[in-house]
Amino acid sequence: MKKKRCFTIVEVLIASSILLVVITAGISLLLLINTLLFDSQIESSNRMSLNDTTFYLTREIQSAEGVVISSDGKDMKIKQRGSEDYSLTYTITENYPVDYLDFKDKRLIDIEYDGSGFSFSDKGIVITLQIVKNNIELNQMPQEVCFEVTPRSDSVVMEIYD
Repeated sequence: MKKKRCFTIVEVLIASSILLVVITAGISLLLLINTLLFDSQIESSNRMSLNDTTFYLTREIQSAEGVVISSDGKDMKIKQRGSEDYSLTYTITENYPVDYLDFKDKRLIDIEYDGSGFSFSDKGIVITLQIVKNNIELNQMPQEVCFEVTPRSDSVVMEIYD
């Protein structure tokens, strides 16, 4: 009589366990890579948004005819040359879970409300933005970006309003 060759139940269980460990490690590695790529994409997008925002803010303030800032420092209105009113409005908006800077009701960049603001200095306008990583996570540690923009003309009206 020939001896049949087959696997015992113990061998099948050990092989299944090893395969399960390998599959679990592979899926975990894929999820980790996906999370890292997502985080880096968000950070890259925020960096580009910050660059664009600072560029446009600087350009609009430098070519402005008038700039008014609210007394709490959360709103800034800019009057363009040749315009009759203050049509460009930047607002620091308090929101849950993350606050943001908006321009004409369009979300520009995610920031921390309390540490961000607009103010005047001897030379021009100081813009302080505390940038956060994304608009999903709570209790993020903001990174402060502060820059000062001097208008090109000496006749720019700069005042505070209520």
